[in-house]
Amino acid sequence: MIEESHNFRNGGKEYEDDEGNIKENRYLKLLNRVIRKGVKTKVLMLSATPVNIDFKDLRNQLEIATEGEIDCLNDAVKSDKSITQVFAQVTYAFNVWSKMPATERTAQTLLDSISFDFFELLDSVTIARSRKHIEFYKDENLGKFPERLKPLNKRLKLTDIQNIDYKTLYFYIDQLNLSIYNPLNFVQLSKLNKYVDLDTASGKSWENREKGRNIIDVD
Repeated sequence: MIEESHNFRNGGKEYEDDEGNIKENRYLKLLNRVIRKGVKTKVLMLSATPVNIDFKDLRNQLEIATEGEIDCLNDAVKSDKSITQVFAQVTYAFNVWSKMPATERTAQTLLDSISFDFFELLDSVTIARSRKHIEFYKDENLGKFPERLKPLNKRLKLTDIQNIDYKTLYFYIDQLNLSIYNPLNFVQLSKLNKYVDLDTASGKSWENREKGRNIIDVD
């Protein structure tokens, strides 16, 4: 049983240590030294967030359960597509969806663009359970979820000093130069183009930042 299985979402990789030795990351160690080694190992993975960035996260977790041979799940999908093709399609659909305008980028739009083969795969290898699912069993042996209390909102005073509130504090913080965090303010304008693209850098007008600078611009 692997709790928080999304910690293995990045897949197996080898890397070279400082002494030039080839090492395995923890994903490969688990796969080679536990899952593939010795007796046949059954794997149960638990996660509330199996997909973090894209659907490759889910594929990598499924490969643990299949000893790295995910295509052995091809029979789980009743179509002529392989598991590799199914994941390729859902990844492409997600990438297209992620670039849509915000008004069109809805959950329903994503679901409509994903092949039904993907949902067949999920039904065959995953079990989804929410709080309502668990409560449905009504088994006293399972126990009950703790009662959710209503949150208490308290607005605490910033300080006991009179005439100091958040707006006043923000005003004073906004007046700080914080020079250590703005090193470009101390670069001569004639040299600035060596460090930043003056035409495209975040749309900022670097000429306006010359105001108040204490540097003489000399080549």
